[in-house]
Amino acid sequence: MSFNDIQLATQDFSRANCIGGGGFGQVYKGKLAHTNNVHSTIVVKKLDKTQGERQYYNELQILYKYNHENAKVGDFGLSLISPINQKTNFTIDHPCGTRDYVDPMYLKSGILTVESDVYSFGVALFEILCGRATYTIPRRKSVSLLSFIKYKSLLSFIKYKFENGKEDDVVFKAIKEEIVPESLSTFLNIVYKCLDEDRENRPTMKDVLVQLEKALEIQDKLYDAGA
Repeated sequence: MSFNDIQLATQDFSRANCIGGGGFGQVYKGKLAHTNNVHSTIVVKKLDKTQGERQYYNELQILYKYNHENAKVGDFGLSLISPINQKTNFTIDHPCGTRDYVDPMYLKSGILTVESDVYSFGVALFEILCGRATYTIPRRKSVSLLSFIKYKSLLSFIKYKFENGKEDDVVFKAIKEEIVPESLSTFLNIVYKCLDEDRENRPTMKDVLVQLEKALEIQDKLYDAGA
């Protein structure tokens, strides 16, 4: 696909076609024209700086190599392709990525560990709980923008909510109406542990899976009983 085709498909990377962004640049949707007046939808990421070229190339290599038969896997901005010894659980790289998803300790030290992935996964779980991306959380009527700015980071904001018994303030209404309290408590607890500032206190992904399955089991059991 030529660059000219991409420009035409995205209307020269029009702001109206921008559907997201991150540490490397913006993501655009577009319509690629084919013969017989047939179009196909494409998604394009445009780098806005050269600093992350190597990391972005790694991301592309992974996307070319891996596929999954069910929804589409993407966004490996912090991924590394190197012959790291299996006994090593960390590597050093230039800190980059979308701020709210990146392990705060990685930003400070430049050392990426398996616990960094746990943190990022915790952010994704938190977004599921809130029903929206982290950067839009302050826009909710139940969340004070001033309060969010005061605590400056997602981690501090979540800690404030938990420590003051206000975690329900950020739970998506549809989830709060359906989920049973014990299941919600189990889910919230594992999310909070994933986002612990101290890497040593974060659970393993195996532990996370066990707790998520437990939350689902509780939900199914009590919800069916109530029905």
